[in-house]
Amino acid sequence: MKGIRIATYNIHKCIGLDRRVSVDRIGRVLRELDADVVALQEVVIEREQSRRRKHRDQAELLGEITGLQSIVGAAIDRPGHVYGNVVLSRLPIVGFENFDISASRREPRACIRVDIALDGGQVIHVYNTHFGTSHPERVEQSKLLVESGILEGSHPEHAQVLAGDFNDWFSGSPTRLLGDHFHEATRRLKPTYPAVAPVVRLDRIYVNKHVRVRRIEAHKSRLALVSSDHAPILAVLDVEAQPAESTAGST
Repeated sequence: MKGIRIATYNIHKCIGLDRRVSVDRIGRVLRELDADVVALQEVVIEREQSRRRKHRDQAELLGEITGLQSIVGAAIDRPGHVYGNVVLSRLPIVGFENFDISASRREPRACIRVDIALDGGQVIHVYNTHFGTSHPERVEQSKLLVESGILEGSHPEHAQVLAGDFNDWFSGSPTRLLGDHFHEATRRLKPTYPAVAPVVRLDRIYVNKHVRVRRIEAHKSRLALVSSDHAPILAVLDVEAQPAESTAGST
């Protein structure tokens, strides 16, 4: 079986280094990645059109450009305006759930779980999240993922992948807590933020014991380096065979 290609990419509302908003440009980067599943952060969906603001649904447009199905995990959900995480997939989606991981008095944050069907009835659970910018906030959010049942609630006997922008500049306690429960596939990867002259590893991919990392790399094409302030990461993963009684999709 060929490896599953999973990417994570903070698209910065499709604002490039030239300060120009271009969904098409991000879409071209995604086509370069050619991933089976993509975890996107900082996606904007404007459902109302006015003289000053055009209707723009970045999730829908990126799905059209890439031909992938899109699932939205809103962190901010207001009439006419949605902002947060999106998962794109060319593989069948059999379930999903969005979780509020906001810390008090801080910007709303979320984590979306998408259940992906693989060959032979197997399932892989992909989590996409974007942590906050303060250290106490990230500590609280990592504990929510690990201790509140969010991760444990999706059949940990299946393959699990946790991806996103973790905003942990110095690999502090939030990173260590997640690392106690998952293998950080990106731990040896060079920084990906800011894209042009990267100095920190904010973007990460974690996997559980049922996933083997075949290859992982930062995608630094000329187009990717100007399309967002983050560089995307692409991982090629192998999923171990699941016991027959554990191959049913989650609810």
